[in-house]
Amino acid sequence: MPVKIQTLNFKGVGYNTYTFNKERIRIGRSPENDLVLKDGDVSRNHVNLFQLGLKFYLEDQGSMNGTWIYNDGDWIQSTGAQELKFPVLVIVGVNIILKIDNINKEDGSAQDTDMISEPSTSVLEPGFEKERYCGILVLDICDSTKITNIDEKQAYLMKVQLNRIAMPVFLLNDMAFYKGTGDGFIVTFKAPFTALSVADQLTEKIFQSNRNDPKYPIHFRLALHYGKIYYTDSERTDVHGNDVNLAFRIEGVQEDAFIQQLGSFPKENRILCSGEFRNQVESFSKKFNLIFNYCGCAKLKGIEEAIDIYCISK
Repeated sequence: MPVKIQTLNFKGVGYNTYTFNKERIRIGRSPENDLVLKDGDVSRNHVNLFQLGLKFYLEDQGSMNGTWIYNDGDWIQSTGAQELKFPVLVIVGVNIILKIDNINKEDGSAQDTDMISEPSTSVLEPGFEKERYCGILVLDICDSTKITNIDEKQAYLMKVQLNRIAMPVFLLNDMAFYKGTGDGFIVTFKAPFTALSVADQLTEKIFQSNRNDPKYPIHFRLALHYGKIYYTDSERTDVHGNDVNLAFRIEGVQEDAFIQQLGSFPKENRILCSGEFRNQVESFSKKFNLIFNYCGCAKLKGIEEAIDIYCISK
């Protein structure tokens, strides 16, 4: 029975998709495997995926860093042969996550649809091909450099924990593009309301993680924007464009950027969005029980027009 495996390296850009139609799939760092994962934290012969009858199983091969299966919101370390319920998310080692699904189950329909309206902007747009409109999400850990200077190990573990929280949310919501940024990531989705839902799910899971481990909380800044992105090549290994820059500027905006600040403006643990993003998702805000609080109009570095910024809260 054919299966599809999507691979994503937390440290990398984009993700790859592979299809297999065989009863046993060997996964590991060695080139002798069916699926070769080039990462130092992956063992040479890490894990096997195999079929018995109509059932699929995953079995760790005594790997150094283990194999973890996502189950009802938690990562459970795999011991022995474990039956899989598709779709399933698996972490191999430390940095690589797999999304495994049965191809025969898929009906080819997409949950997201592109929005028809285009954002208003006076920022000049470069003439690159392969552009598309999408919801853009940018997240960054606050004070990561300071944390690294104090405790390098803890800073690393914080990033690993953030990835383990975020990746299931991204992959289960059909992200279109992913890129790690060192202390965070940029992710895009076909529809802005999907990006809104992901931001809501992600922040709730981060807050829950902080409650479980109050000694080492993850403090973050998250930004949402709707606009045009450009892929740098046919493999979609990176994105750029004015709207990408705008999303990053919103993520890091400070109080002194506001021409007139009209509302409260948290410095951390916040979800900010552009006025254009709010316009696109306003009709969905009640579905998620979210409130858009107007912060004011800000002049952002490198952006021609002043931008309306909102803070999203429950």
